[in-house]
Amino acid sequence: MLKKETLAKIHELMAGQMLDIVSGSRDEPATAAELNIVRQFLKDNGIDRAVSDLDGQDPFTKLVASVDAEMKDRPLRIVKQ
Repeated sequence: MLKKETLAKIHELMAGQMLDIVSGSRDEPATAAELNIVRQFLKDNGIDRAVSDLDGQDPFTKLVASVDAEMKDRPLRIVKQ
């Protein structure tokens, strides 16, 4: 069985990777599949709507804030592949 610290580290690393996906820090844009994974990760962690008063500096909190800021003024765009 994994220790709590190990699970917390995995969670932190996953949140950091997902932050890279949505923040635009990569050379290629996020795919629909990647955004869906991020959406499910947030939902699984109880984030299912915009959160405006986050002040933490951990990767998960940054991920939530980044997604919120990124999507705030952006219309939904469907891209056919």
